[in-house]
Amino acid sequence: MNKLVLIGKLSRDYDDNVGIIQNNNYYVDTLSGEIGDFIEKDNNRLSGTYSKEIDEDLGYRTCTSADNIQLRYYVSDNEIKSQEDIQEKYLKKILGSIDIAVENIGYSEYTITGCVTENFTLGGHDLEKIFGTYIGKYICIIVSKEE
Repeated sequence: MNKLVLIGKLSRDYDDNVGIIQNNNYYVDTLSGEIGDFIEKDNNRLSGTYSKEIDEDLGYRTCTSADNIQLRYYVSDNEIKSQEDIQEKYLKKILGSIDIAVENIGYSEYTITGCVTENFTLGGHDLEKIFGTYIGKYICIIVSKEE
């Protein structure tokens, strides 16, 4: 079973999306984008749908959804260097169907300047809101497909 492990510090990007700073980089990867990319690129094609709807002015919108996704996470005030730094019993778990909608923003489909996370839910839980409460803390997120 493939899994995605994200370890870093929670932050917000220039467009106010919740993201993660990995390996002390200054660049913030949006969580919705990282997890959406994992689902789309998984060898087993976890996603049920994937579409790019052309918007006349601002590029495209990416929609991703999949069933039976498990997301486990651990939040700490101290830096987490690896998955082995945490114990399984301390992980919080969310299960269910994931739904991600991200819309690019910019001047045209060729000049994308950022993105806006419009929907980022798992099992009815708003992940953008949940992780937004932990900005500035360190996190380990593990995403996998439940069989």
